[in-house]
Amino acid sequence: MASLYKGLSRSPNYVRQFGLFHGLRLLTQIERSRPGSPRVRGYRVRGYEAPVYLRDSVSDHAMFWQCLVRCQYDFRRFPQSERLFARYREFVRQGERPLIIDCGGNIGLATLWLAKQFPEARVCTIEPETDNLEVLARNVQRVRRSGRRAEGRGLGQAGRFADRQSGGRLRPRFGWWRIRRRRTGSEPIRSTRYA
Repeated sequence: MASLYKGLSRSPNYVRQFGLFHGLRLLTQIERSRPGSPRVRGYRVRGYEAPVYLRDSVSDHAMFWQCLVRCQYDFRRFPQSERLFARYREFVRQGERPLIIDCGGNIGLATLWLAKQFPEARVCTIEPETDNLEVLARNVQRVRRSGRRAEGRGLGQAGRFADRQSGGRLRPRFGWWRIRRRRTGSEPIRSTRYA
């Protein structure tokens, strides 16, 4: 009953964003109970030329809700957005290609949204978690062909390593990362030049 209420309460957002037919189709596909499996599914999303890939997990579906349904990065409601769009248009008019860096890109849904809003920009996505990076690479595959990049790296001091910990005091439900001086079987942190 709770999932039915949740779906009904979210339906206006899906319909507003994707139209009646596509919105209700996505609502029924995405807002259902998810067992938390690592299976990756592709969804046809109106406004995006390639399928959007999500794992059957609460976190991926929550990212879809935040980034593509609610458009949490849509800053047009803020007064400074006009200045940002004016600068973007000015860069493009001068023949320059603006650079957007998405640090902590997760599965790439914010990258898709940013690439759609700023089609002339280079969007570089940084994500250190290898499981997320696999889905991110699938999501930005078409975007990458037009000059966007997805990097499997973390930000930090070069020569250090990000070590994923299970449990921990800071985020016990989701795990957390710590930075080490020596490799202990996890992700290297590298300096990256995007110029």
